[in-house]
Amino acid sequence: MAGYLGSTPVPQATQHRESFTATSGQTTFATAGYTAGFVDVYLNGSHLSPADFTATNGSDVVLASGASADDVCDIISHSAFELNAQTFTGTTTMDVVDIDGAVDIATTALITGVLTTTAATVFNGGYASNAASTQSKKLTISNPLANAEGFRVIQTTAARTSGGALGLFYDDVAGTNQTTLSVINNGTGSAFQVSDGGTTVFKIADGGFVTMPLQPAFLAQPASTQSNIARNTNVTVIFATERFDANADFASNVFTAPVAGKYQFNVNVFFKDLDEDANYMELQLATTNRGYSTSVDPDVGTDPVRTTMQVNVLADLDAGDTAFVRAIQSEGAAQADIAVESFFSGYLVA
Repeated sequence: MAGYLGSTPVPQATQHRESFTATSGQTTFATAGYTAGFVDVYLNGSHLSPADFTATNGSDVVLASGASADDVCDIISHSAFELNAQTFTGTTTMDVVDIDGAVDIATTALITGVLTTTAATVFNGGYASNAASTQSKKLTISNPLANAEGFRVIQTTAARTSGGALGLFYDDVAGTNQTTLSVINNGTGSAFQVSDGGTTVFKIADGGFVTMPLQPAFLAQPASTQSNIARNTNVTVIFATERFDANADFASNVFTAPVAGKYQFNVNVFFKDLDEDANYMELQLATTNRGYSTSVDPDVGTDPVRTTMQVNVLADLDAGDTAFVRAIQSEGAAQADIAVESFFSGYLVA
């Protein structure tokens, strides 16, 4: 390559030259083939402009005016740019890549733009990212498998040890808020899971068991007896002991919905020594939208020693709505106690 210093770059575009000796008035020259738009035509050494010939069918070149006898018509067709079995060393930066064949990347791949491929794409230890362990870009794989849309991650080495994973990873700019869709194999079993920032949020384990560790769910009980509750007023039931509180949505006797949904609540309150002279004792699950209650008339001829009241309901809550338990005694003496055997539980259903 004249005027170029250093090694000849690889690859290079190629061209095919054909030379014809014209007969008088000849206009059509049958070539061995070309790509329309990639043809140069010379007549007796003079380069013809596109208006002086037609080359559209991939085979024939037709002159606008007939040639003279013994004119020499040179037709040069250029190949499309192709890479064939090339090896690149050092840093190779690609922006938008459209690949029609299979791609086998044996080590780390750094793709800064959009990768689109219509065949099977294999990343052996590679990833698509704009920098190591930072924000990912779009990786699009169209119909890579014979009978399905999508793509496949294949483990070709021996079974991974505890903590090993195969999957998809997304990092924010700082690399601190990673979302992971992965398959885990710890040598004794495998699981499919979704993680956010290193915390598992959804998991399907061997046997088909599904767990969602952050799904709102709680169970609370009184830490001690709530004695001689007031009458003719709303008395909040104190549940000071949390048996569990997934996602930390229960505090100070109140559950706060983190998202809108349908929540199943179960309330069981164990009263001691209700006054038979009370008109009624009402137990209520109070939510932001409405209350759900049950009541009893303690007039059974003597003060009932033990009375259990329950509220079980599938309630509709919006994000930020609250739910708590309260008791209301109408008239009678303020002598009823709420025992530690009581409980309040709930969980997000849908």
